[in-house]
Amino acid sequence: MRRRRFLASAAGALALSGARASAQLQPGGFARQYTIGVSVPLTGALASIGNEIAEGVQAACDEANRFGPPTQFFAVRRFDDGNESALAIGNAQLAASDPSVIGVVGDLSLDVTLQAAPQYANLSLPLIVPTITSDALTKRGYRNIFRLPARDEVQGQLMAQMLLRVHAPPRTLVIAPSKGYGTAVARGFTDQAGADHHSTASATLENGHLTLDPRTASVLGEGPQLTVLCGTAAELGPIAPAMRARNYTGAFACAEGFYSTQTLKDDAKALGPALVFTTMPPIDRAPSVAQQLADLRRSVPAVTAFVAFAYAAAQILIQAVQRTPTYSRPAMLSLLTYNGSFQTLVGPFTFSYTGDPTLPNLYAYRIEKGAFHYDRAAFLNGFIL
Repeated sequence: MRRRRFLASAAGALALSGARASAQLQPGGFARQYTIGVSVPLTGALASIGNEIAEGVQAACDEANRFGPPTQFFAVRRFDDGNESALAIGNAQLAASDPSVIGVVGDLSLDVTLQAAPQYANLSLPLIVPTITSDALTKRGYRNIFRLPARDEVQGQLMAQMLLRVHAPPRTLVIAPSKGYGTAVARGFTDQAGADHHSTASATLENGHLTLDPRTASVLGEGPQLTVLCGTAAELGPIAPAMRARNYTGAFACAEGFYSTQTLKDDAKALGPALVFTTMPPIDRAPSVAQQLADLRRSVPAVTAFVAFAYAAAQILIQAVQRTPTYSRPAMLSLLTYNGSFQTLVGPFTFSYTGDPTLPNLYAYRIEKGAFHYDRAAFLNGFIL
């Protein structure tokens, strides 16, 4: 997933999408309108990602309007953010000024989200974050931010459990960049491995050069049998062919930054039958959402991870409204934190006081014949067959 960016609002981004701008007349009177704001890039280099998020939210609202009670109508208001803090803060103010807005789905950039976070908090406006995995997102104590994917360090811990508890290679090498995405994943992996009494060696990549941690180098002996790449395919992908060229015959495992079509195109041959770990479940194997998925594909044929998690984010806000006898934003925040599980397209969610999922899951896919094939989940919860 691309987790570091988000773009822009034209100082207004005012209109609700399409003919859904006003509440629809229902038998017996008018439905009350509830609006979900979407703050994502709709123009510029990241517009394709932003539009996928917006399409996912719109599809969830359409589904709720088709099958929900006639007294409620859900609309979408799109804000195009310029990947600038000032615009992001302005968007939060615009969203809050609309009394029908029940929450906002976004954003794609960690730095800009953190700059806007105080504004959302001051306005008691729920912010559902469908893509950002950085640990920093929920470390500042805001009680109105709720993230869907497992944070990076937890992903590393789950990777270690899934890889080392079943097949415990005696020599494991963990590689991560010296900064940015992947460092927390690697830390979570090595910490969990140590807790499970598996020694691992660590190496960092900086300016194209690998540096082996001398404190752990002795673990390798004759060389690693498993190499874990904690970072993006763009940054760490070249390591696989370089190691193969030096006669490395062990296995590779990769963090979520490798879950992309680009990996299949550029790195599949060198990686071999590697395992790639991601928070995106194989929703085709989830019978409880089969009808939702079929309906979604009628409006959004390519259901990417961005579409799916945005759809789930909107579902959470919709279900919170449906459980609120008397709607208010403080009541929404209380429901999101304390009122049990939300059933979504990508699985069930409950949130801790930090805004992180209380039972995050991770899914392993094996690269075979130029495609990702589902292998297993960290936890079996009945959602995936």
